[in-house]
Amino acid sequence: MTKIAVLVIAATLSAAPCRANLVDTVKEWLKSQGQAPVEQNVPVTAAPAGVIATGDMALSPETQAALKANDVELYWTLIKRQANEGNSEAQYRMAGWEYRKGNPGKAYAWYEKAADAGHVESMYMLGFSYSSYNNWEKATYWLGKAAAGGHKEAQYDLAELYRKGKLPANSEMMLKLYCSAAAQGHATSARRVAELNETCTPVK
Repeated sequence: MTKIAVLVIAATLSAAPCRANLVDTVKEWLKSQGQAPVEQNVPVTAAPAGVIATGDMALSPETQAALKANDVELYWTLIKRQANEGNSEAQYRMAGWEYRKGNPGKAYAWYEKAADAGHVESMYMLGFSYSSYNNWEKATYWLGKAAAGGHKEAQYDLAELYRKGKLPANSEMMLKLYCSAAAQGHATSARRVAELNETCTPVK
């Protein structure tokens, strides 16, 4: 696993319900390797810091009005305008639109723009897509960033990469990821914890 993937996963757990102080541990490891601290290598923060607004409320009032009025043509015109202006929620929606039109290359480009701007669902979509193509390095990077933003599916998917041997064995990290997702109501993660005969330590 690359250095950046390790750091992203560590950032995921700095706000997890079942956790150790992994960020400090990674910082110490980097220092021992003569490398810069975490903050200078990976611009990832744990939720809620750095997580942007998503959903309809992230769009302009004009765009929301077009959506409520079911004015499809105006809605997509405004979405495209906002996407080009840098609105990450609009970029995320443009990605979905391009994908449904059969333009995966354009969809990826919009997802990347939105993800780079901090859109957590776009981060997850990239991570999920890369894992589908067995690109484990990029999958780990984007899933890790989404998990750091509190995305329970990303946390589960990362844990599954450990369980399936796609990442170097780390049972402690795997359990923490499952616990973090389970605490948000992810039923399969809770079942995985039970299968491991483990329990999740709640935050005090």
